[in-house]
Amino acid sequence: MTNEQICDRLKGLLARHDAKCLFAVESGSRAWGFESANSDYDVRFVYWMPVEWYLSIETRRDVIEEIGDDDLDFAGWDLRKALLLAKKSNPSLHDWLATHESYYEDAELFPEFKQLCLDFFDPQACFHHFRSMATGNYADFRDTPTLPFKKYFYVMRSLLCARFIFDHQKPAPCRFGDLLDEYYPSGDVRDEIEHMLEIKRSGVELAPMPRNQVLHPEIERLFQITSEPPGKRTVIPTVPLNVFFRKVVGYSWPGIMDR
Repeated sequence: MTNEQICDRLKGLLARHDAKCLFAVESGSRAWGFESANSDYDVRFVYWMPVEWYLSIETRRDVIEEIGDDDLDFAGWDLRKALLLAKKSNPSLHDWLATHESYYEDAELFPEFKQLCLDFFDPQACFHHFRSMATGNYADFRDTPTLPFKKYFYVMRSLLCARFIFDHQKPAPCRFGDLLDEYYPSGDVRDEIEHMLEIKRSGVELAPMPRNQVLHPEIERLFQITSEPPGKRTVIPTVPLNVFFRKVVGYSWPGIMDR
């Protein structure tokens, strides 16, 4: 699947909904850097609608989704929904903004949106999210003799994201490799992960394996050193989010505001 094919499909999807795109990125395993040969393409985007769509007494669906039969999975949030989630420092939104796999960015509006999201970043909320994800995934195999080895990647990435947020007070990198460079530039843990990544990328997605004698103890250590969360962000007025929302919806549909 090429980027051009993905962008063409996205354009068609947006056109059918009369929506405009703020940005679109790859998410999930392909963005994190531990995809298999048969991994889906998880396209995530934020869009906005004509101003009249927002000026309705009816409750409108604020997501656009399409799952194809060709490994393409589209899911987008309406701008108002995205800004409300930015106010709450939504971890998935920060993950989308950190990805290097971009399909589209509005040259004028996207930089402002991204900065707003960074301004509202809450280290404590995102830390708890990633550590909770690690706990849930680890519970599936903590005491089992065998497991699908991709589970190690999900647990390790989540714990390293939590550690990075605590250490740096900013969103964690999207790429697993960047987190490995930060905390395991060399050594047994890095060598073991790189070996497993090579196997996964070759197409072995769910093959069970015995408990890994290098990674299992390291995961236990990471849980210990991420036991304390960072401090909570101070409350920030929502005025900048409202200003941006009105700016995008108002000026982007010429003539409608004059009706």
